[in-house]
Amino acid sequence: MEGDGERTPLQQPLPSAPPANTSKSSSNTTNNLPVNVTTATAQKGCLLQFLTVFSSAIIVCAIGIAFMQVASLYFMAIELSLIRAGIRLYVIIFSIIIILNEMEVSSLVRNSIISYSWIGRGLFYFFIGLIVLDQHVGHHIDSQVFRLSFGIFGHALLCSGVCYLVMGLLCLKRTRDER
Repeated sequence: MEGDGERTPLQQPLPSAPPANTSKSSSNTTNNLPVNVTTATAQKGCLLQFLTVFSSAIIVCAIGIAFMQVASLYFMAIELSLIRAGIRLYVIIFSIIIILNEMEVSSLVRNSIISYSWIGRGLFYFFIGLIVLDQHVGHHIDSQVFRLSFGIFGHALLCSGVCYLVMGLLCLKRTRDER
């Protein structure tokens, strides 16, 4: 697509000043900008707002997962086997990686595959969501609060993984990065 010279409205640069020959009575201009440019700007603004809210929700979900993992280690330390405790420690580390990745703060995380590719990020989030749901369903958690929390956070991370996978397939990361 790059070689054929065609650009979609989202890929065209915004003009810094309106063209000299435009008139205010023209039916295809709004505020001296062509309609396709203002539409593209509005679409980009909506996409960026959605991605900001989406990223914030994932951060809250990852914090909740990490908190629930720490709480389950603390309250159920006697009942947990070494393998289950190890899995919970890994999920805590992965939750921290998710938080750093969504906040884009660390160069270590910024250069990883889960940051570079939304498809990879979606698969990673989906996998962590499956682990949390497995803890929800399969591991004798007696507390209803733990069961409910693991279920909510697991399903939320699973859904965000699917969303990132779909957005990656639709190449929306390139559109976001052009801001």
